[in-house]
Amino acid sequence: MKRIPTLLLAFTAVVFVLSCSGATTSPDAKEDTGDMAELDTLDVKEDTGDLTERDTPDVGGDENTPDVGGDENTPEVTDDVGEDDGDQNTCGDNEDCPEGDYCKKPECSDTEGVCASKPSTCPTLVEPVCGCDGITYNNACLAGAAGVNTDETGTACLGRECVDDGDCQSNFCFKRGCFGDDFGVCTKVPATCPDTLVPVCGCNGTTYNNECLAQASSMSVDPTSAACASTRNCSSNHECTVFEYCKKDECTAETGVCTLVPKEECEANSKLACGCDGVFYPSACVAAKCRTNIHTTNIACQGEGLCERFTECSDTEFCQTGTVGCAAKGQCKERPRSCEDALYNVCGCDNRLYSNYCEAAKAGAVVKNEGLCPALP
Repeated sequence: MKRIPTLLLAFTAVVFVLSCSGATTSPDAKEDTGDMAELDTLDVKEDTGDLTERDTPDVGGDENTPDVGGDENTPEVTDDVGEDDGDQNTCGDNEDCPEGDYCKKPECSDTEGVCASKPSTCPTLVEPVCGCDGITYNNACLAGAAGVNTDETGTACLGRECVDDGDCQSNFCFKRGCFGDDFGVCTKVPATCPDTLVPVCGCNGTTYNNECLAQASSMSVDPTSAACASTRNCSSNHECTVFEYCKKDECTAETGVCTLVPKEECEANSKLACGCDGVFYPSACVAAKCRTNIHTTNIACQGEGLCERFTECSDTEFCQTGTVGCAAKGQCKERPRSCEDALYNVCGCDNRLYSNYCEAAKAGAVVKNEGLCPALP
């Protein structure tokens, strides 16, 4: 009997606890099973304090996210030499462009280009280019800074080999040597020269302050400076420069002195001079221009029998008239076997050009006029 009250009290306590628990549970809460592991489990979906969800940045489609591609304000770096001016002014040469610009052309032969600004600074790298002025520049920028276009083919800087001015067109044959068989390069006469003092000896016996000044006078230079010596003995013209001849007192003399060929015009109507080659010259001055010495008398130039032109002389003779003109009469004279190397153009009555009086006589021609042959009608 004593054990019944004890069981009743225990049952009453359990009912009390269960009633208290149901009074404090929220309507949405899950039933508490008393399992501690289940009570401690976090509901990730419902918990707004989830650090993973809150701290993950949204990198897509944000209007404040900077656009790093294709910005139209990004500067473009170029290395153009002589950038074309915006107004695209056409030009024929540098004089057509404003100060600080030059006439930029794709090719040297182009007659029209576009005004472009000259570079104010240039790199020091060495990438040689040929300028249309025939000068080689260390790089294209330096050529542009000088107002010069470049020749991609490089032919403007090659030069043309020559023996005398006749091998060149508008240029002259510049040599570093003064003998007739020396080779040179067809060179443009410079318009301006530097003030540098590097003396050179011109083949005409004149000393120039630098080589450019010699070229400005269309003059070759003598690297040995022998042409500028006061006197030089010689036995023939081959020992003198092309601007000199070996002047002798008599045709039979073994030695002479290298003497400059006269530069001045020879006087007309002068006394005939008999050359040591047996050819009459209008004057001693003309004979000297032809690098020929003369006899003291005219006996050596006299022939036999009268002739007109070359029609009445043999194949080994020429008609020595002693004057210029196809109507003159003269004497048949043995043709010279050799002539001095000299350029003094004369036109024969056969309308052919000869380099001097002796060469015409050697061909059996009478001289019609000095200089080039006139055009035939």
